[in-house]
This record gives sequence, structure tokens and C-alpha cells, in this order.
Amino acid sequence: MRAFKSQGNDAEIELSRSVQNQFRVLIVNDEEMQLTVLKMLFTRQKFNVSTAKNGFEAFEMVKDSSDSINRMFDLIIMDLNMPISDGFEST
Repeated sequence: MRAFKSQGNDAEIELSRSVQNQFRVLIVNDEEMQLTVLKMLFTRQKFNVSTAKNGFEAFEMVKDSSDSINRMFDLIIMDLNMPISDGFEST
């Protein structure tokens, strides 16, 4: 993924890639295959990916990230139909 096209300016492309490496994505899904595929897609694009298997686990991860010196997630992809705490309850 490139944030913008370059007319031969490699510095802009490298800046775009460095932003991707800092972009934090949380993927929440109870189905292992979907979790694996989504993680692989985002990891291939050099995003920093974390995973959770239900809404409660995701909620705790978000809460912990907001209390620490690490910054919170930039994007959360959440399944709506999960056991323990689904996507509707968690958001």
C-alpha cells in the first residue's frame, strides 16, 4: 500500500512504508481460519497486527493499550457474531 504516487521520489514511498509499520491493527474473530487470513493480509502489508478471539479479550486489549505508554489501535476489525462478547456488545 502506498499513501501517494511518486514521480521518482523514493523518500515519499519510504515514508509511506514507515507509517504502515507504525499503524496498529486489532483483528477480532472467533474463527481461527478467518483470523489467520486477515492477519496474513495485514502483516504482508507491514502493519503491526494484534489478534483477539472474542469481544471481551479485545476490550481488555484496548483498555490496556490506552493505559500504557504504547498508543492505542488505529483500526479494529471485529466480527459481530462471537461467543462471550460479540462485536455489538464490545463496541
